[in-house]
Amino acid sequence: MVLMGKIKSKFKALVPIIVAGLFLTACESECKSLEKEPEEKNSISSEYINVVDEAASTFGNEKEDTGIKSTAKDEIESVRNETGVKETGEDGHEIEGEDQSEQNGESSFEYKPGTSEEGQSKPGSNKERILEDFIICIDAGHGITDLKKQEPIAPGSDITKPAFVPGTRGANQTEEQLNLKVAKKLEQRLIELGADVHMTRTEARCDMSNIDRAEFANGLNADIFIRIHADGNQDKSVHGISMLVPANDYINDEELVEKSMRAGKLILDEVIKQTGAKKRGVIKRSDLTGFNWSKVPVVLLEMGFMTNPDEDKLLETEEYQDKIVQGIVNGLISYFKN
Repeated sequence: MVLMGKIKSKFKALVPIIVAGLFLTACESECKSLEKEPEEKNSISSEYINVVDEAASTFGNEKEDTGIKSTAKDEIESVRNETGVKETGEDGHEIEGEDQSEQNGESSFEYKPGTSEEGQSKPGSNKERILEDFIICIDAGHGITDLKKQEPIAPGSDITKPAFVPGTRGANQTEEQLNLKVAKKLEQRLIELGADVHMTRTEARCDMSNIDRAEFANGLNADIFIRIHADGNQDKSVHGISMLVPANDYINDEELVEKSMRAGKLILDEVIKQTGAKKRGVIKRSDLTGFNWSKVPVVLLEMGFMTNPDEDKLLETEEYQDKIVQGIVNGLISYFKN
């Protein structure tokens, strides 16, 4: 009697497996018949997988009790392999293996700070913020104002000069306009590189004198004060780019003079490299108010001669302006790196 009881118990445990086996055999036969009706395959196969899922959940535990190690997932994968059925994403595209995230609308791109999906650096990314914490003051030279006055060229000096002058001009733009265009481009690029940028003016009208502009940079304790200008000459054949830096006639801070010279050389070299313009060199000046009142390193870039027809045409173009800006940026990076 005990023996019969054990046999009945074993048989009872095997019943679900036998039933499932018969069911899978029937389903396999049904799937083979479906090959003749491909237009209905996807919908029927989906129902078929759902049924198998339910069957697997009911007898998976029974298999463990009887010592059978295959799982419900094994059975389902076996059926899928035999019938060729594949899961589909919401867009109807087939999903296979571990590529499902991409088919479900999730990007398989591994994000890295500072790069796009093509691996290109993004402006303003952590990787590019190489000028972070540097304070840069940009002075777009000249401006439109109704004010007229004289100001001393240096603290304690009896020598004065006009506080406001209009600057030169080209065929289609004034120096004031050109200076502001380039200054704004430079501001944007430096901000992208993480710099703390301040502008003496952001529009055409400006009542700040040269002393005011220098003291503005002083108040910021700027790491560098860069002044953007263009040149003019009665001789229309004169052309090229030059860099003006302070002499030490009125400035007792030798470090300021030295830093200004070093920055001036580096920036000019890079601007020439970008533009291919004639290099007119670095010139020390003791008569510029904006230099003599400055307490921070200061340079003045003369971007070219608007009185030279060929150079003036170049200075009108966005492309050439961008080259000048890139040269300034490269020079500043070299200056701060060293």
